[in-house]
Amino acid sequence: MPPQGVVVARIPKKKILIIYCALESLRKRYGQSCVVYLELWKTRCGEKYGKEQYSVRKCISQIVVTITQLVSIQFVNVKLIPNWESIVHLKMSNINSRRRAMVKWSKPSTSFVKLNSDGSCKNDLCGGGGVIRDCEGYLFFAYSLNLREGTSNWVEAMALLYGIRWCINNEYEFILAKSDSKLLVNCVNDQNSTPWKIQREMEELKAHMENTSYILRHCYREANKVADKLASLCHTNQQSTMFTTFAKLPRRIKGLMTMDRWNMANFRTIRKKKIEIIWDPP
Repeated sequence: MPPQGVVVARIPKKKILIIYCALESLRKRYGQSCVVYLELWKTRCGEKYGKEQYSVRKCISQIVVTITQLVSIQFVNVKLIPNWESIVHLKMSNINSRRRAMVKWSKPSTSFVKLNSDGSCKNDLCGGGGVIRDCEGYLFFAYSLNLREGTSNWVEAMALLYGIRWCINNEYEFILAKSDSKLLVNCVNDQNSTPWKIQREMEELKAHMENTSYILRHCYREANKVADKLASLCHTNQQSTMFTTFAKLPRRIKGLMTMDRWNMANFRTIRKKKIEIIWDPP
């Protein structure tokens, strides 16, 4: 049954059904429903009130032209050929607006030590890693933990907790801790509810925060590469490993620590929300 209010007496019902089904399937897959329905309405009005002869090919061609014009206005740098294959390819390519941000490992204040921690789960094997450095970026302590099977959130919490315990046991009271797990950071800072599987670890981390002067902040993974590499060592080494000197670190981790100490930047690609084509006819 045609939509209510649309008179199709002069258009063969078979043609109406074919074009409606074809364009409806394209709408569900590729969107642009408002453009499709607007051009269908204009075709109907031209057939009923004007002297234009109905044509399926002409209607689809007009839809393509309209979408092409909208794309050229919304995305200036996109060169689109006015045919349906180009529009389908463009729609499947998922246009997004991206920007690149420069990310660096930042040195802590003079009175602080800095802890970076991370977790790694792969093939049912979980591990955690962390590194503790002074205000100049030199190593105090690094660790790679081989943990039992668990969730990624639990591994992140255990890696952070191990580093906090080490700092407290070695009488480092002013601690700047950073993790690339947004959930972990929000849970410790009471900005998010705590998953029940890491409830015990969260309670201990919060207790340490009350009794010491440690601060937990979120960082991008590009600024957490040393901890990430230490955590991934568990997949090749079946035992937990501790490092107290820079010379004993693996070669790759030495290079990453040196880059951090030299304040060398990493680049992070940030994807914004998809920019939809807006069509608001008067």
